[in-house]
Amino acid sequence: MDLFDDKIEPLLRSAGLSDSEFEKALNLPRSTVYDWRKKRSRSYRKYLPQIAHHLGVSVGFLLSNEPLPDNFSSSPYEYNKNRIPRELMEEIDQSKRELKSMIDAKKQKLLGLIEKTDFSLSQLDMIERIINYIYKSQQK
Repeated sequence: MDLFDDKIEPLLRSAGLSDSEFEKALNLPRSTVYDWRKKRSRSYRKYLPQIAHHLGVSVGFLLSNEPLPDNFSSSPYEYNKNRIPRELMEEIDQSKRELKSMIDAKKQKLLGLIEKTDFSLSQLDMIERIINYIYKSQQK
């Protein structure tokens, strides 16, 4: 079994993602997916958690010999979403909203505190980069 050919590529196709869209979503260098297709690289192995998350499957599923279901024509997220009980999906969606709200509030509080300091521009730049990194990592 070739992990990219048998699992990742069909999932990309079913999700309707172009190589460049997928690379941007995972912060991959340009042409990475092309290299995977042409067997120039197997670096996808180190990105399996991010790939699985973005495509709406588990790492275990990617690594298993389990084939894609025949009715896997919708996006992976929608396919998996329909297999999860409605109450659980509502709770997950509510948790996402609450976390986003909490992150936004914390970011505003930190920015307000930073504005009151006498840090140099380079120190402020570093702090802003850290805040943005934390914010972006929580969005994934």
